[in-house]
Amino acid sequence: ERPGTYYYTSGWLECATRRGTKGSIWGGASLPANSSLNLQATYQQWVQKFGEDQANYLLGEMSRWTESYSHGTLIDFDFLQPLKLPQQVRQICADKGWTYDQVPGTLSLFQAMVDGPWPDADFLVVQPGQKVVATFDEKIIAAETGQAANPSSEGRTTNETETISHEEAQKAQKKFEAV
Repeated sequence: ERPGTYYYTSGWLECATRRGTKGSIWGGASLPANSSLNLQATYQQWVQKFGEDQANYLLGEMSRWTESYSHGTLIDFDFLQPLKLPQQVRQICADKGWTYDQVPGTLSLFQAMVDGPWPDADFLVVQPGQKVVATFDEKIIAAETGQAANPSSEGRTTNETETISHEEAQKAQKKFEAV
């Protein structure tokens, strides 16, 4: 409805709290806009690695994304009231000079996903042997029958199952967690 709105959810806000000053971030762009502790830790790493001038330049560039926003909107649910998220998001917006807004959240899409039916207007149902492709129109994505996108499954269709060992699965999980 309103361009320039940064939407906050409980999970997004909790992410910065859980990570604290650990882990690398890109100037707050990969975490909520309140991740100043993470940004400070990242800035200190940049100073050590590149020097203060370059770190200041990187800080400016990596924080520039916030200039595109003028509003912060909390998607709120009744069951989250004890977390006092409205106060937290109001403060973030005040610090950034943004206008605060709040909209009620709904779990109806999740409930429909569990219960069905899955109308085409709300869900993309992908059948065995299909893959998801970009449509470059108002639909955005669609299901299409075709070959698997995985190069290691060359010559097989997507409805065939690839089995990997427990050791391979553990290696893949470790690699995923490192990202």
